[in-house]
Amino acid sequence: MLISRASNPRALKGYPKEHLSVIYKANKKAWITSAIFNQWLAMYAIPAMKEYCAKENLKFKILLVIDNAPAHPPNIDDLHDNVKVIFLPPNTTALTKPMDQGVIAAFKAYYLWCIMDQLLKTTDKENKPTIQKYWQGFNILYAIDNIGKAWEEVSESYLNEELTNEDLQQLTEYSPVEDDGDEEITQRTLTTKRMAEAFNMIQQGLQIFSDDDPNREHSSEIQRNIDDSLACYNEIYKEKKRNIKQTKLDRI
Repeated sequence: MLISRASNPRALKGYPKEHLSVIYKANKKAWITSAIFNQWLAMYAIPAMKEYCAKENLKFKILLVIDNAPAHPPNIDDLHDNVKVIFLPPNTTALTKPMDQGVIAAFKAYYLWCIMDQLLKTTDKENKPTIQKYWQGFNILYAIDNIGKAWEEVSESYLNEELTNEDLQQLTEYSPVEDDGDEEITQRTLTTKRMAEAFNMIQQGLQIFSDDDPNREHSSEIQRNIDDSLACYNEIYKEKKRNIKQTKLDRI
């Protein structure tokens, strides 16, 4: 996934985002947010996990080990009943997270190699642009292409770093919430009832804009933007409804 500052950069004009080699997202600071992370997990990661388990004839039961970054909400377990989330202890990411130990380092090295190779091929000839001119023309489309090429070079051997059973047990017993005394901590949970209420209130508000705004283009654009922003919650809601239905069928 690539997060940029611009939703529609000039370099990507005419390129459908769904056909890029990355999942393209944007916000003003080019940071990952809880909404983007939830959307990625619900719409991309979990379906990919399901597909992999089905392909390998494995039971769909996932243990997701992540750090406690601000974009990783504490109630992330609500996304799917078969996906359990464990948070790494603070300040241990670089030491214990397998991705940091192999995959990310390899990807960065291949990405740098792609850029340097492209730089040399472009500038190391007569009547070719200078290095400064090359960098001036370098845009996000070139970066995306290099990301795709670099990721293709990352072999499965870098993905085979494993945590031992003892490591997993320690992570399971660890609580990422600091103890502030005897204060009771309330765990927030998304229920289908509350989500349905929220969807209804949002639709009522959008209907006001649609009914009263003489500029239909404004209200239609707001509707599309909000629908896109709520996509991850819609996926969560549908998954919860399917699980409730399946539970009732299992009881019968």
